[in-house]
Amino acid sequence: MSKLPIPRRSLGMLLLCLGLSSCTPAACNEEESVVGKEVEILIGEAGPGVREAERRLLARGHSALAILETGLYQADAIGRGRIVRVLGELHDAEAVPVLRQIAEHDEDASVREQALAVLKKAQSAGQ
Repeated sequence: MSKLPIPRRSLGMLLLCLGLSSCTPAACNEEESVVGKEVEILIGEAGPGVREAERRLLARGHSALAILETGLYQADAIGRGRIVRVLGELHDAEAVPVLRQIAEHDEDASVREQALAVLKKAQSAGQ
């Protein structure tokens, strides 16, 4: 059963196409690979690399959004919570629908609550 009510393969491919459609094929492959590795670290085992991966993803800003969203489908609850934290720290309006989807449909109550808290914080900040 999917953690979110959207077919994984369809959403993942759509997000990659939309998120990376403006770069050349070589640049897209390199960008996707680098960001993908950062997301793998983010959703993996706890350790010092997690905070560094968060920092590097935040430095990439909007360009990390599609890969972060795709990472939700591979992550356990702890990893999804980390992604929620990064999405909130991006301060990107395009992260709001993703956070709303998580807040409404994630299978883990703590992840739903975390996404809701991030949305409320963004709303109070006028995002």
